[in-house]
Amino acid sequence: MPGYAYAILAAGWLIWLTPFLLARRHAEKPKVVDRRARWGVLLVAVAYSILWQNSFWARPLPTWRVVVSACCLLLAGILSWTGTRSLGRQWRIEAGLNPDHELVMSGPYKLVRHPIYTSMLFLLIGTGFMVTPLPMLLLAAAQPELAPLLPAFF
Repeated sequence: MPGYAYAILAAGWLIWLTPFLLARRHAEKPKVVDRRARWGVLLVAVAYSILWQNSFWARPLPTWRVVVSACCLLLAGILSWTGTRSLGRQWRIEAGLNPDHELVMSGPYKLVRHPIYTSMLFLLIGTGFMVTPLPMLLLAAAQPELAPLLPAFF
């Protein structure tokens, strides 16, 4: 894998992560916390780990994959920045509702119900096109889609 591909990946991840580091977290404890959402976090971690289970550094990287990857990483960054900005003081790491919760319907929430989760999916796909064979990418992308089914079993 060429050096510029590593630079694109690093920049994409940094751009995606930055708004979460800069966002002010709500200091007040949430009124309601859905602990079942932690299973979704586990599935997402499994999905990201699947991406790296190959010899990506030894394989040639076609230009079309770099372009698709860069586009997905760009979309992931846009959604993470606009999503956290739209949530404002309601943004938190754990799935929960503040006592003064208001449904956000501005910014990317006009188009997508869960833009931050969607940004994570674009980050996964963007990373996958850069480092993962397509069958493994399909397997990894299927993992987060299972998350909504888990609460029914636990």
